[in-house]
Amino acid sequence: RLLDTRSGAKVPPGGTVLAAATGVPGDAVAVAVNLTFTDTTAAGFFTAHGTGTRPLASTGNADAAGQTRAIFTLVPAADAVRVFSQSGAHVVVDLVGYLTGPSADESTDGLLVSRADAASLGAVQCGSRQDE
Repeated sequence: RLLDTRSGAKVPPGGTVLAAATGVPGDAVAVAVNLTFTDTTAAGFFTAHGTGTRPLASTGNADAAGQTRAIFTLVPAADAVRVFSQSGAHVVVDLVGYLTGPSADESTDGLLVSRADAASLGAVQCGSRQDE
């Protein structure tokens, strides 16, 4: 478990939670995560993304207050995973692994380095900035 806001405050409406990808190679192409949104405040969408401008597409949607949704997604980032909440909810992030970049050794095993070999994501910061 990389992040679990259920022991504290929900990510507020319009807020973003940030988890640094400590130990994931800087040239990794993406981080593979399971995202869970729980105890939603209202209907709304959630977007997981890396650095830069938040994409216009949602990663997951809630239809009403009090819902829980779990979603597997690839986030094109190596430095951090950002999760934007349109309407507010608790957010849980579990690292599955990461997709290797150019510095990875050549292999016939594939590009995904599983969680058992991956570093966990670090500290969390909640806020209401809309530009993350």
